[in-house]
Amino acid sequence: MRAPEASRPRFPRARLVERLDRVRPGSVVLITAPSGYGKTDLLLAWSRASQVPAIRLTLRPHHDAPGAFVAALADALAPVGAEPTIGQPLSQSHASAVDASAAVAGLLDQLARRRLLLLLDDVHRLTSPEALADLDALVAGLPRSCVLALAGRRRLPLATAKRAMEGSLLVVEADQLLLTVDTVGAVAGLSRSQVDRALELTGGWPAGFGMLTVNGADAQHGPDGASPDGAGLDAAGFDAAGLVAEGLVEAAIHEALLVDLDPLVRAFLRDAAVLGSADVEVLDHARQANDARKLVEQLRAQPLPMVSITGRDLPMVRVTGLLRASLRREAEREDRQRVRDMLKLAAAVWEMRQDVLPAHDALTRLGDKAALVAFLTRVGPFVILEGRIALVAGWLKAFGGEDVNTFSELPFLHSMVEGVSGNFDLTQRWLKLLDNHQVSDIIQAQLKPELNPNTVARQALNFTTVGDEVEQASTSTSWWAIVSQLTLSTAAFSRGDVEMARGILQLLEPFTRDVHLADSWRFALLALVQARAGRHDQARAQLVRWQTLIDEYGLRAQPTTVGLDCAWAVYAVHDGDREAAMRHYADAMVKLRRLAPGIALHLIGVAAPLALAMEFVHIPAAREITTLLLGLPVTAPEAPALVPELQELAARLDRVDLTLDAAGLSPAEAKVLAQLATHLPVPKIAEELFLSPATVRTHASNIYRKLGVHSRSEAVDAARARGLLS
Repeated sequence: MRAPEASRPRFPRARLVERLDRVRPGSVVLITAPSGYGKTDLLLAWSRASQVPAIRLTLRPHHDAPGAFVAALADALAPVGAEPTIGQPLSQSHASAVDASAAVAGLLDQLARRRLLLLLDDVHRLTSPEALADLDALVAGLPRSCVLALAGRRRLPLATAKRAMEGSLLVVEADQLLLTVDTVGAVAGLSRSQVDRALELTGGWPAGFGMLTVNGADAQHGPDGASPDGAGLDAAGFDAAGLVAEGLVEAAIHEALLVDLDPLVRAFLRDAAVLGSADVEVLDHARQANDARKLVEQLRAQPLPMVSITGRDLPMVRVTGLLRASLRREAEREDRQRVRDMLKLAAAVWEMRQDVLPAHDALTRLGDKAALVAFLTRVGPFVILEGRIALVAGWLKAFGGEDVNTFSELPFLHSMVEGVSGNFDLTQRWLKLLDNHQVSDIIQAQLKPELNPNTVARQALNFTTVGDEVEQASTSTSWWAIVSQLTLSTAAFSRGDVEMARGILQLLEPFTRDVHLADSWRFALLALVQARAGRHDQARAQLVRWQTLIDEYGLRAQPTTVGLDCAWAVYAVHDGDREAAMRHYADAMVKLRRLAPGIALHLIGVAAPLALAMEFVHIPAAREITTLLLGLPVTAPEAPALVPELQELAARLDRVDLTLDAAGLSPAEAKVLAQLATHLPVPKIAEELFLSPATVRTHASNIYRKLGVHSRSEAVDAARARGLLS
């Protein structure tokens, strides 16, 4: 692989050049960005597009000496009319005590009557007080006929504040120089997918994009997808992993982006890259430090490609692409054990927060299968009960047959995935495989010593007969107890044993108190139990409290909060609040469709009361939810007394006159009925239907008579109750 080439692709900057070319004479343009952002390319493109003479001066380290900058400026301006002899006294301005401001003004005075675009590149090389004073004098005394552009890696302390106030200052910073699909255009030899992938890996950093495409465009296509670090031989054909492995990217990134960073900031950025994406609290914990917020603010002041910082109260740092891959490689080389320690500490925080995706990613990168299995055993069941079954199924695919034979937790997790998915044959096969294992310490530790976890698992996962062992697990604070007891209470409620259900749910409170999703399910079921017993007022205050907690924890969209939606809808029906009932019904249906049908017992337990209640406010809604619930694979032998109730409801709904013919309405009357459900007055309805107002009134009278009502609102309500209107 060849090293990154200096002859990187040149990218059109048409829009930005056009904007620069509109800058009025007498203005100053500041172009500030780290190396590799295309500042020089932009100056060259601007000079070529400009209709006025352009002078470009690239500053070197020696121009920082007293008088050297002014001398170089005089030499650069000579071709457009400056007296060549003026450079000598100016170059000795400090030695002769000539005022720098006057010297620069004298030089530019010769050009005051001529249009000129003066482009100074790499101005960050000027650091001495003398050179900065000369540059400041140039900015302050710039003639009205000239435009001055200053390009460099950092903004210098110049006399630009006044110009900003006058509107004669334009600032172009790093984010405006990042490449996009539009700015890249048709780079020779690259497809759209290659362009997209290169932008993803580089964050739009021009130097990185050029390096990747020059060195990787000819690579052989490899398997789809890159490595977890975002660098690999992917379908786009970019050998990003090779660039990183050979240190080419690392060297280029160091020279272009990191060399000017404070060492502490750089070390922090490397730690952030190890985690990939983390907020300041996680970063502090993983680093065993307490300075993340301060270092984040320093990073904000020095924006870098492939680094994003979001949020103010709890800032999040995300490092991506080639920068992440390069910094991770550097971190592994310097202290591999520290990297592992950081990943473990961060994973622990994320798990505690129930933020399972980054926790899983961190543990996967550790390569410790035992630790990963233990993590999945702790969090997997909760993730499944949240409705994210496919996520856990995907995690399990990473383990092979040997792993299944080694870790007893894996067959159990497989059985739970299949159980809640309604695949009962597969559930039994996985549970049978458990019998070939010794009881896992991880699992046994979560139960009473005398309990057999395999038996508990079999009973809980079958969602059928819930025996003594499952009931005894209630003294444990593990998810085993929570799952088994929720199953037990739901089964009791579904078969009509309201008092048993209430007792179990009340005993569960201390165990689910900090397990928010489980507790929301527990309380929703408790509220429905109380409603079924006619004790509506007892749960209302707690329903309000739980709704507040759901919002506080950001759990409103979680499928397992469907129970609260159902409970609220039942209460709304009881209160006669049709609008609220419909609102909660709609929320419940969205979540019910997302939950796995395999948890049928639970779904019927919370949703059947809603179906029965909706009959009184909206027949189509009652029909929809009844059809959904009766379509579940309910095979529990004790089930649910609610199922016969649902079947009876379905039969009753089938007998309702749902067709227009059964109601005796003509097609014309049906059209008028639909319009009556709007807020349009009769004359407007007549216009919509191309009828006379008198004809509309006649049809309306016929509708009232056939529906047995006396007003427009009564007609609409009756039609909706009979399924004539949605």
